[in-house]
Amino acid sequence: MKKSNELTASLSLGQRNACGASATACLACVPTWHEDFRKDLTRIDVPTLDVPTLVMQGDADRILPITASGLRLAKLIKGSRGANH
Repeated sequence: MKKSNELTASLSLGQRNACGASATACLACVPTWHEDFRKDLTRIDVPTLDVPTLVMQGDADRILPITASGLRLAKLIKGSRGANH
């Protein structure tokens, strides 16, 4: 049997992050993957939003690619910047 530190060393970063995540939060986020949150933006006047805004999204997101969501949102907010991480 592997020792704890050997097992941890063999896990990927994603696997180590998942081990530390809340099971409840992990399950709760799944339904939001297909949720369209654009209606939430109607609650604020996005074109006139005048605060520094940085829209960040992973560039390896296969469910919601950055070109389909994060960069489009950044273009809607005046003076914002889009960034991938």
